[in-house]
Amino acid sequence: KKEPYYLTSRTLMTGSLLTNGNHLYLNRQHPDWKDAAVKFLDAVWQLQEEEKANTLLLRDFDAEDTELANFFIHQGFVKIENLENNMLDTRHLKDFDDYFSNHLSSRHRKVIKKEVLSDLSLFKTCTQKPNNSELKHIYTLYENVKVKNLSLNTFNIPFSFFKAVNASPFWEIMTITYDNKIVGALLSEITPSCYTPVLVGLDYSLIESMNLYKKILYFIIR
Repeated sequence: KKEPYYLTSRTLMTGSLLTNGNHLYLNRQHPDWKDAAVKFLDAVWQLQEEEKANTLLLRDFDAEDTELANFFIHQGFVKIENLENNMLDTRHLKDFDDYFSNHLSSRHRKVIKKEVLSDLSLFKTCTQKPNNSELKHIYTLYENVKVKNLSLNTFNIPFSFFKAVNASPFWEIMTITYDNKIVGALLSEITPSCYTPVLVGLDYSLIESMNLYKKILYFIIR
């Protein structure tokens, strides 16, 4: 607490901890794309030195693009696997009943009936903008998740980000209420073609007893 940067490393990376996808525009059709990429790396390495960053991280390239992977390996980089993404294409689905009945195995349907649908009526969802007191509580729920998930150990996202999300027309905060108390929250980016959950907050006292995390996944799809 006295020295928050103790045993930490400084990283310079493309994108941010909240972004996903290709962060580097590189016209691969141009015959001199490799020269352009080298100039990009020269500028990045200079910035890394200026910022005294221990690590340089270039993220989210196509795993099947061996040509680009080999180029960066020859420049001294090491290829590592990124965190997994989960995507559900709902364009061909009529509704959740269609997804549940026609796209899940019998085993998965049985699990959902038992652990999600059996007591779902006890929970309510809301997408109205929370007031400041509710937003602070949502941030506490986020901190519950953050402190338990250290596979990617970073500093907490500041409360100011939650305030900005709450004010943005391109984001949605979904709250899940149980017994008149907010026990879960989901911060999602909304575009015309995609609904992207980015951050989740949970009341861990209900994770096991009420299968809260699975219920949140259900509410996302529904």
